Amino acid sequence: MPKSVFLSLAEATRLVTTVGHTNTILIEGPPGIGKSSILKSFSEDKFERVYLDAAVMEPSDLLYPMADPAKREVEFVPNALMKLRKAQASGKPIVVMVDELGKAPKAVMNALLPLLLEKRIGAHYLPEGSVVFATTNLATDGVGDNIPAHARNRITTVHCYGPKAQEWVQWGVENKIDPVILAWVNENPQALDCYAYSLTGIKAESNPYIFNPQKGVTKTFTSARSLAHSGSLVSARNSLGDSFQAALAGTVGASAAADIQAFVSADDSLATWNDIMKDPMKAKLPEGIAVYVQAIKCASLMTRENHEKVEAYVSRWEADEGKAVFITNYVRRGNEALIVMGQSKSLSEMTTKFMNYTRGA
Repeated sequence: MPKSVFLSLAEATRLVTTVGHTNTILIEGPPGIGKSSILKSFSEDKFERVYLDAAVMEPSDLLYPMADPAKREVEFVPNALMKLRKAQASGKPIVVMVDELGKAPKAVMNALLPLLLEKRIGAHYLPEGSVVFATTNLATDGVGDNIPAHARNRITTVHCYGPKAQEWVQWGVENKIDPVILAWVNENPQALDCYAYSLTGIKAESNPYIFNPQKGVTKTFTSARSLAHSGSLVSARNSLGDSFQAALAGTVGASAAADIQAFVSADDSLATWNDIMKDPMKAKLPEGIAVYVQAIKCASLMTRENHEKVEAYVSRWEADEGKAVFITNYVRRGNEALIVMGQSKSLSEMTTKFMNYTRGA
């Protein structure tokens, strides 16, 4: 498949939010890249949000027959799941996400067609300004997705890959994903590649981490979703004991789990955050790959209140690469980072020194 037909998740989201009220967008992409997160880009203050999992739906989840004895006729009434009455009361349009469209049973697919083409459920239209979009897996994923031609002709189909490593790490910082996983992804960006579209230039057949039906890797693999789940395991590793490694392999695959373990071991050798806050000039310095873990951790946890201690600690590091990783990930925090840099001459100087790194942040 030509790479030119692939969009980033951000580009696909912009497409839906810009023209979704006129075109039904179908987003095709491999598992776990964050397709379902697009629904959250629509504010609940402005839209009634509806999520439909087409793979497990029945036609009655959209509408069902109701008899009117006085008129001696039957009318098909929208299911409350569609929030039409709620939208009427709130005055908001509705945004409908039809997830796993390609796995919809035939009867459900037929029931969905008017919604996809006309934003209509039976005889009832969604409010003006409403948005309908759908997601599914790539046909080459081999997971049973099948959308007939007459259905595809009603929609605009785009192929999508997931977030780049730096985008995912930034999201991970904001969502408190364990720094060990963030550091590992930062150093192994190929873990978020798409087998049909390489973001890093590494050929899919040489990438041991990712979902790749062409190699038969379809059970456990790295993705934006599974890596986030692995962060919970890493954070709880001391409580999990011997089950930790098995659970990690069962989340991201054996290859990634084995490689992540090296970063876990590095993290276990580091100065604790309490050590750094207590005495940044005496806290143990990171060595080897541990510097990447500590850099991500410091970038994630530095605030306006503790930045002087963090800066004092980081300034003691010998490895410029570690300082660059620290600065690169800290500036991704946007306005908060700008405020602290405005207060700290040493941090501003460090940023300037590593500008060649941070320009790509």
